[in-house]
Amino acid sequence: MRKTLLTTGLIAFAFGAFAQFTANRLVVSQYGNETDPLDANAVPVILKEFKVTGPLQTTPTFTLALPTTVSGANQQLTGNTATGNEGLLTLSPNGTYLTAFGYAVNAGITLSGNNNRTLGLINANGAINTTTYSTTATLGNPRCAITIDGTGFWLASSGAGVRYIDINTQTASTGVHSTVTAFRSVNIYNGQLYETTNSSAGAHVGTITSASDANKLPKSTVVNNANTTPVALPGMSTLPTFPNQIVLLKSTVGAGDPNLIYATNDDTGKIEKWRYNPLAMPSAIWELKGTVTASVATAALSVKGITGRIIGDTVFVYANTNASIVAFRDTLSSNKTISDANTTLTTLATAPANTLFKGIAFTPGTDASTIPHIVLPIKLSSFTGKSTLNGAQLSWTTSSEKDNNHFDILRSTDGTQFSKIGEVAGNGNSDVALNYSFLDKNAVTGANYYKLNQVDNNGKSEEFGPVVVTVNGQAAAISVYANKASGQINVNVFSNKSGEGVLNVYDAGGKVVAKQNVSLQVGSNQINLSSQNAGAGLHIASLTFAGETLTKKFIFQ
Repeated sequence: MRKTLLTTGLIAFAFGAFAQFTANRLVVSQYGNETDPLDANAVPVILKEFKVTGPLQTTPTFTLALPTTVSGANQQLTGNTATGNEGLLTLSPNGTYLTAFGYAVNAGITLSGNNNRTLGLINANGAINTTTYSTTATLGNPRCAITIDGTGFWLASSGAGVRYIDINTQTASTGVHSTVTAFRSVNIYNGQLYETTNSSAGAHVGTITSASDANKLPKSTVVNNANTTPVALPGMSTLPTFPNQIVLLKSTVGAGDPNLIYATNDDTGKIEKWRYNPLAMPSAIWELKGTVTASVATAALSVKGITGRIIGDTVFVYANTNASIVAFRDTLSSNKTISDANTTLTTLATAPANTLFKGIAFTPGTDASTIPHIVLPIKLSSFTGKSTLNGAQLSWTTSSEKDNNHFDILRSTDGTQFSKIGEVAGNGNSDVALNYSFLDKNAVTGANYYKLNQVDNNGKSEEFGPVVVTVNGQAAAISVYANKASGQINVNVFSNKSGEGVLNVYDAGGKVVAKQNVSLQVGSNQINLSSQNAGAGLHIASLTFAGETLTKKFIFQ
């Protein structure tokens, strides 16, 4: 390994060989190496990257093992599978750093309360910094930690509350509030420190702000007043059960406080939805808007970590149980209450044998502006496809566009591997409905899967679909042989459908010189017409059939 010193915060990282994360994907912390049985000893922590969409993924797109032994200044960062709540992951608000929290103990060694707790900082290049550890003996389980800029960490522990420690230090961490309870997670949104706790006396979901100087990211009770206590979000102070981790979202674009929370609850095995109601009486309050069952309600298997974001008018929620990564979609409607009946839960990946999934986050390097809210260059109101005489006809409508450069048309015959087959120009900016279409004349017999890849002016893109078009045989075609001397017009029609139609022959001036009702069968159809009045020169055969028209130009000579 080689070591490099980064300029931001003078953070030393150990680099692997050219490996790196891919932005806008998911990363999960896996406890266990898939070979050794899980026991009460320290186990390896392995970060695995997965795509945000299905189908079920059996192989991660990137894997990064955290240190299991001391290497230079980097300490070990291992996990404990004997405890239910630890190992959550977080991504910094600027999208730069992933934070992991574990034990400064070699893998395979028996754990004790005296072990130091290691903070891990991981960037998009797969560089790992585990030079920071807390010597605070009362920390208990290393449950969750977060950084805002890579210069230090706020951490949640089961025994010593929420604390802070600077990067590259090996000392006791500092408590940031006076009431010490068992905390489960920490988060930062809009420059505010949030916490969750499983203490019946604590603020189940709340904020921590200095009582003396209103610092929303307090680093010390000594500097910022020992009277600082977590303040529960209104409506979330005395929940019947306890949230493990939360994702904070804002339904409108721009700066401001969150108004949407999704929380994992491992007491019930459910994911909860909370919506802020500023108009509630007698005062504003957070209201529960339903739950979705993600796992069984046992500490060993229940739902643990969570992340999510908003794309357009859709909320994408991702969570992990000890056994899997699950996902679902929600809408931004304030009246929408989620339930098992109206929500489809998708499994993206499952934990291998002899392992547990403990935490989940977006990959480091994910554009911070896309977390939590992505504003799409277009709003797509429809995307459909149908089989026609000429091939597969795609149609779509946008209700608004911003910097829309073009659409790539992608096709697949198996629903998995897509390739570009065409391109349709966009209309830049628009606030009215616009209709688009594309005809695939080379659609294959059977199922054809299509996606739209919308590309804006700066190269960013978003995929829509797929839609499936089933084509029965080759596209319809028409050929003509005409003889002026005999007045005979012989037309051959290959049709992929059966039914009734009308065949017209026009001269160059648009006059009908021959007409015949036809009955077509699937396959080749021979049609003979007679026209003694047709002059020499260019003519057009036009077949109207199944609501479509096929034309063929020919010379009558």
